[in-house]
Amino acid sequence: MTAGVVALLLLITYRSPVLGLVPLIVVGTADRLAAVLATQVMAALDVAWDESTVGICPSSSSEPAPTTPCC
Repeated sequence: MTAGVVALLLLITYRSPVLGLVPLIVVGTADRLAAVLATQVMAALDVAWDESTVGICPSSSSEPAPTTPCC
């Protein structure tokens, strides 16, 4: 839903379907890369997963908080 609203606003702003989608693709890629790298670093450093780290991970509000790394 949010991505759709942002896409619509970007299309209105840039007036081009391609240029409007570039920021969404870049942000989505960076977000996913950051999540994977954070998980790898935490695993390599043997950092314990607690509520503060699990709360950062994306999850559905209908699902319980994961007990394993989110990525």
